[in-house]
Amino acid sequence: ASQAPELTTLAAALRLKINNALLDVAEETMLGSDGGNANEVSDLRGAVSNDLEFLANKRQGCQLTALAKAEFLIAQGKYEEAAKILEGVVERFSTPAPAAGSASQVTADASNAADIVA
Repeated sequence: ASQAPELTTLAAALRLKINNALLDVAEETMLGSDGGNANEVSDLRGAVSNDLEFLANKRQGCQLTALAKAEFLIAQGKYEEAAKILEGVVERFSTPAPAAGSASQVTADASNAADIVA
């Protein structure tokens, strides 16, 4: 049971990857058709958005999740919202990092392990 939170996060990251791939296929199909699968595209966009929100809430402060969310917002044409997220990421990386091997660095590395796998 001690791995449950990490497994939940990994499962959500994989679900996001699947939904994003399905969305890409559905959007390509819609471009070549009469728009008949617009509902499917809309549903998949909602699923991707929900997955990103779940991961953002589960992994608060995770910059990989923030970048994924910004990328999705850009694809949706929500540039101002994406810019705010990206400014936060740049700001976080502009501050000096703790020394390698410090307790806070080890904790940060361990907490982002699931993100590396995803």
